Amino acid sequence: MTFLDDPTLTVLAQSLNDIEGLRKAQANRLRALTTTEPDKDGAVRGFSLPPDHPAVAAVAKSLTRLDDAEHEAVLALQRQLRTHPLWPWVKAQHGLGAKTVARFLGLIGDPYQWVHLRTGEVHTRSVGQLFAYVGVAGPGYNSRRDTSNGRQWNRDARTRLWVCVEKIATKPGSRYCDVYRAGRDRYEDKTHTEPCAACGVKGKPAQPGDPWRPGHQHAGALRLVMREVLRDLWTEARRLHQASGGMQVAA
Repeated sequence: MTFLDDPTLTVLAQSLNDIEGLRKAQANRLRALTTTEPDKDGAVRGFSLPPDHPAVAAVAKSLTRLDDAEHEAVLALQRQLRTHPLWPWVKAQHGLGAKTVARFLGLIGDPYQWVHLRTGEVHTRSVGQLFAYVGVAGPGYNSRRDTSNGRQWNRDARTRLWVCVEKIATKPGSRYCDVYRAGRDRYEDKTHTEPCAACGVKGKPAQPGDPWRPGHQHAGALRLVMREVLRDLWTEARRLHQASGGMQVAA
């Protein structure tokens, strides 16, 4: 474990994930029990049960309890984040949500240092290595194939970071909004250098020379914001390590 790696934050984030998953599953069950409308293909797959049916009432009651449990899990996670050395930086970033950032930190641990899974040795990582671990490394770098340092890139961390930046990229007053807008301008007239399934139609990807579609431009600009947020987070983590005299906590 390192200076900025908080295992309690990790456990609370995992707990929230579990409760959230159960809540979503139970909501789907309630929907299946009560749905009367046909799906797009015309088939009615719901059971069309009334609200006062015992099965509906039981599932609805458990869903209410899960909603309450999820709320409490969020509060616990946010309280723990407020004890973290990185909290002042998080609080100062206009638009960054405490819940999402806490879940992200619970996945990556210390942004500035990492512990080798096999040897237990503590290593300092560069900002580029942090990019690679979260899956936003530069062009030509395939994070999916990176197994250096005994680790692969963290898909869940990338998803959490994506959620973070989606909320701030278009929020006026945020510095990251300027990064996003500059990215949209940068990619406005960009064309493909290789086939792209995202910009094509099913079975027919966009070809080299075809322009990026708006959705691709949006994703590209968000990726620039993701890298900028990571860079700032890494810089603050490095500052905290240097201010602490390079303190490390033994595992």
